Amino acid sequence: MHKKYFKIIPAITTIIILLTSAEYAQTQKPLTLNEAIQLTVNNYPLIKQQQERLRATDYRIEQQKSAFYPDVQGRASYTRIGPLPSFNFGGEELVLAPANNYDLNIVLNEQLYDFGRRSAAVDIASSYKKSASDNLELIKSNLSYQTLETFYSILFIEKSIAVKDTQIAALNAHLGVTNKRVESGSATDYDALSTQVRISRAQSEKIELQNQLKQQKINLKQLLGEEQDTSLTISGDFSAPASVNSTDSLINIAFQKRQELKLAEDELNTSHLQESLAGLGDMPSLNATVSYGIKNGYEPNLDALRGNWAASFSVRVPIFNGFMTRYKENEAKVNSNVSELNISTIKRNIISGVQQAAAGLNSNLQQLNTTLTQVRFAEQTVRRAESRYNSGVGTNLDLLDAETSLAEARFFYLQDLYKSILSAYQLKKFVGDVIY
Repeated sequence: MHKKYFKIIPAITTIIILLTSAEYAQTQKPLTLNEAIQLTVNNYPLIKQQQERLRATDYRIEQQKSAFYPDVQGRASYTRIGPLPSFNFGGEELVLAPANNYDLNIVLNEQLYDFGRRSAAVDIASSYKKSASDNLELIKSNLSYQTLETFYSILFIEKSIAVKDTQIAALNAHLGVTNKRVESGSATDYDALSTQVRISRAQSEKIELQNQLKQQKINLKQLLGEEQDTSLTISGDFSAPASVNSTDSLINIAFQKRQELKLAEDELNTSHLQESLAGLGDMPSLNATVSYGIKNGYEPNLDALRGNWAASFSVRVPIFNGFMTRYKENEAKVNSNVSELNISTIKRNIISGVQQAAAGLNSNLQQLNTTLTQVRFAEQTVRRAESRYNSGVGTNLDLLDAETSLAEARFFYLQDLYKSILSAYQLKKFVGDVIY
């Protein structure tokens, strides 16, 4: 019985490749991290909302382009006048206009030249589309990393539950040995009671972990767009990442890939375009108007409807608009300055963020090595405490303390491994790596 008890202490390699509980493996096909991220990107309402906004910018561009086409309108009017204009000539009254006046025509207005105002408006609309597109990518990135964090939280909790199961199994095996010793008179009821207290405590901690697992699965289902009553099992890599030696290249990559920086640059580009458009406010414009229709009132038969046409050219030259153009230019320049300062702030945040994330990753990896050593020492301590207990030298309390320390060391190892994984992805996020 004692030899079997030795065998229940797993090797350190078991901790690293700890599988999720059997209750999860018996349900459906496990969901991988990439599959979870794709479900989030495809189903999350905020992403669909931004996609619709992006579609709206296409129509905004077409609205601005419509200014390049002529404006064609159909007009119809009826006018009843009286008294009728007339005069006497040779004893005869001559009527100059009909009492009922009809006028139907089509009018075409075309702006021939505006010094680039219409093109500038199209460019601004296109810039808004670029901002909407980059904002969509930013939303996808943020939700993908949120899914990733929730995904690994579930893996961490499941593996923590497996560690707790191992501890409970070891304590139950020890309780069996202790009960036999109580029956033989070589141990007291207090030894068995102490072991049962440790088992009860471990079971309570497992219940708390199971509650945390349920909460995280609720969060993940909400991100995936799944119903809450849907069963969910996941499977993913839970190994230590590599350390980072230099951050200079990562910072340069971040300057090229971070969506926040792209959005700020889009904003600056829009401000420059608005500044250019404002500068055209005092420029003249050349317009042409052509109309054709039918109307009455022409001699010699005033009541007959006859075809008629008109063509005109006009030039609009702004003279004074209350300094509106100047104020618009000044506003656009200030907005450009704000955008440039925003870009500078974001770049500073990128530099500090990448450096802090890299330092945090390396620190977590160092701590991981320390806790791995602690696990090995704790395993050796348990073996020695069991040997001393079986030989009658050590006490039951010494063995229980050693087993508790081993369970805590395994949990701390998983916790540091979990932190190092999240730190590695946090660094990827600061660099701007796309994971969806």
